[in-house]
Amino acid sequence: MQSLRINLLAAAAVAGIVSGQAQAAEVDYAAADLHGNGASAPAVVVVKLMNCYAGKKDFPSAFPNAPSFGATDGYNHLGVVGGFSEIPEHVYNPVKPTASNPQFDCKTKHIQEDIEGEYVSTGSGGGVSNFVGYTAAAAGTAATNPFVNGTLDSDTAWNNIHFIFSENPLTAANITTFNGVEDGADNTLGTGDDVGLVAPIFVPAVIVPVALAYHAEYGRYKDGSGNVKSLTFQVGADGLELTRATYCGILDGTITNWNDPAIAATNANLRDPDHPLADWNASGVPIQLIGRSDSSGTTTLFTRHMAAVCGAEWGTAGASTIPAARRDGALTYDINGNFVSGTYTPGEFAVANTSSGVAATLDKALTDPVTNLTYTFNGKFGYIGADYVAPAETVPGIELQPAYLAEGLSTTKFLAPNAKNAAAALNAINPPESLTSGAYSANPACAGVAGKTGAGCRANPLAWVATTSEAEPIANPLKGYPILGTTNIGIYTCYVDPAVRTAMAGYFNLLYGKLPAQGGEAYKFPAKLGTNVALDAGGVATGVFPRNGLSALPGKWVKAITETFGKKGPGTLGALNLWVQNKSPTATSQVAGLLSNPNCTSGKGAAS
Repeated sequence: MQSLRINLLAAAAVAGIVSGQAQAAEVDYAAADLHGNGASAPAVVVVKLMNCYAGKKDFPSAFPNAPSFGATDGYNHLGVVGGFSEIPEHVYNPVKPTASNPQFDCKTKHIQEDIEGEYVSTGSGGGVSNFVGYTAAAAGTAATNPFVNGTLDSDTAWNNIHFIFSENPLTAANITTFNGVEDGADNTLGTGDDVGLVAPIFVPAVIVPVALAYHAEYGRYKDGSGNVKSLTFQVGADGLELTRATYCGILDGTITNWNDPAIAATNANLRDPDHPLADWNASGVPIQLIGRSDSSGTTTLFTRHMAAVCGAEWGTAGASTIPAARRDGALTYDINGNFVSGTYTPGEFAVANTSSGVAATLDKALTDPVTNLTYTFNGKFGYIGADYVAPAETVPGIELQPAYLAEGLSTTKFLAPNAKNAAAALNAINPPESLTSGAYSANPACAGVAGKTGAGCRANPLAWVATTSEAEPIANPLKGYPILGTTNIGIYTCYVDPAVRTAMAGYFNLLYGKLPAQGGEAYKFPAKLGTNVALDAGGVATGVFPRNGLSALPGKWVKAITETFGKKGPGTLGALNLWVQNKSPTATSQVAGLLSNPNCTSGKGAAS
């Protein structure tokens, strides 16, 4: 299991305030630490937004290039001092800043100075397992703690998890596990003798396009005079364009070389001019498929689409690992993209561990040919979260390009895996018990206890996130970029420590652009810090998510989620008692009077 640790930047001098900007009402939360784990695909974006939100601890934000601690633990760590290249802090810089939409440099400004957040990238499978298997330490029972002292750094060991991110949906088996952990002697969820938690909350956080990625430099050629020439794919303004039939052919293993006529049909003159035409025609550049070796939510989204539109070898549903029929089990690469073992079988997937391992493998620098008139090639092609490909800012030094994929069955319209193109599919689907606006529309069949398990009921934690089935509309969208899903956040309804509850509720609402102005030392922050798709002067999105290849949810989903869980919603919706905290405070004086869900009895909930 890879471990990716995130520690948040400390507060520094506040600077760069927009001229004439008024200070917002100060809202200071009590000190708290938030512990999260799960999906690796959004890990860097999680830390970027967390670094904007919280600023308690002075650790640099960094990306793992190699194992830390003398390589004794086998993990890679994000946020540990020393040895890693830094992730740029997010700078929200609108073209025309205003008092309500100011510039916000997350290296020097934080919304809450006394909050610390830590996130370990275990992969979606590990995150879900830890989330549903957690037992409340406050109840005197042993907590599931995969992060023992020394696994991360010299800090105190974690005894608990407060939140997760996962591309994998929860399953009925997960809920059974969760209920088995929390129930008391009467084995009935939500009754007074429960020793642990009340209903889990598991909802979409952002839309995740899955990119099919490659490196622009596909080879090097030493000519007859001994000159080494870099060979790059010659693509148009829209990049490498692939129809559904073509990318299915590549991923099914029937197209195994970049000189294939099916690729040439939409990519004329793909060959570099310095690559002799006779050599290109005769031997081309072999394609080597790269995927994940670990259980992965990104793989689930990828294989769900493959099952829906490509060959029978992909099965009938998304799987968190590549099907055996598509995987060359012998060939592996390590976390840094170095060859480990095996011989490549054309048309089958070689594997690397975690998203960072796949990125490093695809991006691995070529060596120069040794003798004249010979080549070295990098024809690798793999799937990875769109936050790892251009123009996203996720990882400095990684230079991966995305393929532009056909919209539906089109052979002329090709789309990049960006925020705009990813949002169309989910916008065609309504949230549970919702009007097209996202407003609550009660379904009588969801009343009472039946609502906890009823299909399409807001009280059912399985109702909010699409399953892995190939039949899900999002598995084969007719509009927008075709390979996508959601990264989902899991939180608990109850937290023993009110400070943790308030900190968690604040971060949850910030994800959706619904956290009220907090003020304090950092002054007013932009409400759409994470979600704004408006471009800055440099032509890149101002918001954290779209700048890094992810898409904010459509407005109707934001409305449904935040009014159900982020606060006590109006009328009958609030009476469902699905919310974590009754409201977000707009002044420090309100913090002490905030209310937890009435189902959260004393001592119940995720421990502090």
